[in-house]
Amino acid sequence: MTTKITQQDLDNFMQANEIMFHLKDYPDKQKAILTSGQYISWAGWTENPSDINKVVEDYVEHTVDRLKNAMTSTQDVKFNRDTLNYYLENGNEYIKATVKNCQNDFADYGIIACRLDGQASEEDKDNKKYREVRERMNQKRISICNNSLVYTNLINKLAEQEHKALFLDSDIERWSKSDIGNAILQYCIEQLEDLAKQSY
Repeated sequence: MTTKITQQDLDNFMQANEIMFHLKDYPDKQKAILTSGQYISWAGWTENPSDINKVVEDYVEHTVDRLKNAMTSTQDVKFNRDTLNYYLENGNEYIKATVKNCQNDFADYGIIACRLDGQASEEDKDNKKYREVRERMNQKRISICNNSLVYTNLINKLAEQEHKALFLDSDIERWSKSDIGNAILQYCIEQLEDLAKQSY
């Protein structure tokens, strides 16, 4: 079960998220991970922020727990990362740009989900500024879900033409935003778990 943390802990966690969810964009990944390690050590989530592999392991453990806690849908809707990666490597410039936008949107969705994972105190929830920030995050999350349908339709159409596995495939005839959000969170979890399997 996810434990309550202080606002300062949450702020440090969010700084780490901005790095780790977009780690692919950092030329010096080791330096980026060590910076993230400082943030999560201040939150008490790693005992050795100078040990790169331990930082990744501890970060992934805590973040995956929070992403799972944020899931609301039980429908079997899932994005195929192999298909997305295939078009990142083999698509034309427009398709590659679309895939990168998709990846960035999914990462941002995961960051928002971590931020909205029920950590606010009752006092915070009554604060006007907090409610405004939460509303902006919710609107961005909805926008990402809508964008995901555009990405899905485009990549699925290509995959069908080239006899590849669909990017999003399900027996469900109509997906809800909760289904799409759940699939994005599962995508983020798998991406993070891959980080923990690598050596740095």
